[in-house]
Amino acid sequence: MIRKFINKLRNNKNSKVQGKIPDQKVDPELLKMTVHQFADQSSVVMKGYRFSATLQPTVPLKYLRRHGEISPNIPDEEKEVDSPHFIWLPEVESKYSFLSEGRTVSSSVGPIDPDGGDFLLFLIALREIIEKPQDPKITDYQDALYKQNEILKLSNSKISNADDYLHKLFGGTKNQILEFVLQEIGAPSHKGLKLEHLEELSNLGFCSISKMLNAPDEVLLALKGIGPSKLKSIRENT
Repeated sequence: MIRKFINKLRNNKNSKVQGKIPDQKVDPELLKMTVHQFADQSSVVMKGYRFSATLQPTVPLKYLRRHGEISPNIPDEEKEVDSPHFIWLPEVESKYSFLSEGRTVSSSVGPIDPDGGDFLLFLIALREIIEKPQDPKITDYQDALYKQNEILKLSNSKISNADDYLHKLFGGTKNQILEFVLQEIGAPSHKGLKLEHLEELSNLGFCSISKMLNAPDEVLLALKGIGPSKLKSIRENT
């Protein structure tokens, strides 16, 4: 990473630091530096740090909304944080923008522009649905169904490529979206019961995941695919 950075500075004709970094072998100690350590010693090139959120559907909204945030220094409370949700990256002065030419960032849908583009807008809209407080009048399962439908509506939103993102993330299927929502809202595990079982139990009046798992034996045994051994497994997991 540091070697590529130095080579770009050497080779770009518009760089004011061109030629100031000798062509001979670079000091091995310099190459051992992290990008942050190099940035701290390169104030001529760097103007600060940029907050880069992990562009995945499980990343909390508070981090996605900060994506692209610029700060002269990394906040003290985040300097030593090894988070799966974000990272602070060195940000170069605009006159050295050639250092970032052609750069992409990884995401759940493949390489995308560093600013996140339409996918960032999609993720923010997705997380706004997921993190919307549950209506106290409905159960966790009903809340998950509501949020599943709201996520499906994103395919008809003004966000470009939203339908494509839904297919890439969830195969475009309602079941995968519902499983994702149940996990993200912290609903109890329904291990042993398939989604079609949940729907059937809901129709029978067992409206929450907990009530479904604790339904009488005769009710669960009447479900397709549930036998004595499966019932035992369900009971052991509740």
